[in-house]
Amino acid sequence: AARAAGAPLAAPASFAAARERNPTKERLTTAGGTYYGNLQDGMFHGRGQYLYASGDTYVGEYQFGEQRGQGIYTSAIGDIYTGAFQNDLAHGHGHATFANGDQYEGDWLLGERTGQGKYTWADGQTSEGGWKDGRSIGRHEHRWPDGRSKAYNFDEDGVLVSRDHVGVFERARFKFP
Repeated sequence: AARAAGAPLAAPASFAAARERNPTKERLTTAGGTYYGNLQDGMFHGRGQYLYASGDTYVGEYQFGEQRGQGIYTSAIGDIYTGAFQNDLAHGHGHATFANGDQYEGDWLLGERTGQGKYTWADGQTSEGGWKDGRSIGRHEHRWPDGRSKAYNFDEDGVLVSRDHVGVFERARFKFP
């Protein structure tokens, strides 16, 4: 349900439950939302939860004011990322489930799919291979739910340059959400 402009933020049930388990944790309201968790020298530090004004939430580890370590980020539209964070961004190994049912599991670098990973569409198709800045690069194995598979090669810009099964060269964009 959408929040009316100017209406107060509703804290998730986990905020109240966490307060009951550990009443020594701090609750801090900022311009961007509400934080509940450990503070050190006035900064978010240790385990904490942040409810953004947008409706997004983050539950996980903080170091000196930034999301760093393991955590779960849930967007207001239903995208969920679980994994490693650094500089308030997905960084390291993680798993994302998108609101449309698609998923990605693999490496992230400063918020982008970068490294090795597997993208799975809601209909069961998969593409596994290298990624850079959120785009497919190098060799990818594409599989369909019925068992068929094809290898594709992408250049450094994510442009499809060949399909191994027929040797036909093409230039077409292939982007994921």
